[in-house]
Amino acid sequence: MDADKFTILVKEQARDFSVEWSEGDNVGVSAQAQEWLNNLSSQHKALLREVLEETVDISLIKLFEIMDGVHSSNAEPVEASIGNSRISGKGCSQLHDLYASKI
Repeated sequence: MDADKFTILVKEQARDFSVEWSEGDNVGVSAQAQEWLNNLSSQHKALLREVLEETVDISLIKLFEIMDGVHSSNAEPVEASIGNSRISGKGCSQLHDLYASKI
């Protein structure tokens, strides 16, 4: 799997799954939180979805900036591979840019 396919996987299986999970029966949240979610109007659910998508996207972009070595707290790229394919490190595509192009 190359870096581009990896960022697609992250978007679909981490970001999209997490946002969709928030709209269903949420194992792990309190009954009070679940009741609040269930009672939101369609308009408020759409607004909540927008906020959650942006929150998850920012979090993942920051993670990928750290891995790419372009974050203010880390200037050294993290070397990572999936199988025989390098997905991050020196000379690799920038994960944060690849991910940002998917959202």
